[in-house]
Amino acid sequence: MSLKNTLKELRNSREDSKIDWEKNKNEWIDSVIRLYKKIQDDWFAELEDEELIKIQLLPISVFEEHIGTYSIDKMEISYATGNIVLEPVGRNIIGGEGRIDFYFKGEFSKGIMLILFRDNGEDNWFLVSKQNSRDRELLTKTTLEKAIEKWIEE
Repeated sequence: MSLKNTLKELRNSREDSKIDWEKNKNEWIDSVIRLYKKIQDDWFAELEDEELIKIQLLPISVFEEHIGTYSIDKMEISYATGNIVLEPVGRNIIGGEGRIDFYFKGEFSKGIMLILFRDNGEDNWFLVSKQNSRDRELLTKTTLEKAIEKWIEE
């Protein structure tokens, strides 16, 4: 095969494998929206109904290489003495398919990460320690409540 043909094949294979960054971004935003809906409508609806917490979605801008700047919501959960924040960092991360920082407002260093992994098109979020990424557990109503209770008690 000639160099010209080899270079054409490489170019064509590269074009076939191009990432659809717009689709990638939209899938990420949809995953975040689904997570927020689960937290607000399924897990914490009773707490909100009893006015023990107030949940707000606030727009932020995120910049990511290849994707550019886009708007996405962060979630703030307010209670009597503080605020908990879930703030999307980005879709393009090493070792996962998206990251949200989860912290007490004003105490970012004590936070943990929510890392998205997809399995057969299904979102699986994990609570992951910032100090040790191997220290992780599946995000459920119970694990989320335990993380928040631990912070409140500190």
